[in-house]
Amino acid sequence: MARGCWFWPFLLLLPLLCLVVLTRSEENENSDDIRCKCICPPYKDNAGHIYNKNVTQKDCDCLHVVDPMPVAGQDVEAYCLRCECRYEERSSVTIKAIAERGRLWGTAEHRPLAYGANRSTEDAISVALHTVLTHQERQ
Repeated sequence: MARGCWFWPFLLLLPLLCLVVLTRSEENENSDDIRCKCICPPYKDNAGHIYNKNVTQKDCDCLHVVDPMPVAGQDVEAYCLRCECRYEERSSVTIKAIAERGRLWGTAEHRPLAYGANRSTEDAISVALHTVLTHQERQ
């Protein structure tokens, strides 16, 4: 290594260090990391709809998440039986890190995934693992 070039590795790691510090300071502000997602198909005169709400895993069902209820009376039970509700835990810190990785290295191939609506932690982890493994294969 040429004389005077000892600081280049530190300059390369500086953006990563900044990202870690910024994400740690924002961790407490991420209130949408846990949610229940209900996908309800069309029913009678009502179009299909996706509902998201921050509730406990125990309350992750149609009656607690679908608001306002598009049907009334006896149709509520039939409507809710058609809905598929899933409890999701997402890591917005992981999603932000993947988005930042794309910005730092000049590739935006994963940015739509990171900012896409209704994405889960598994999606972010899959993208991160794919990126690391692809990088290792190239070396």
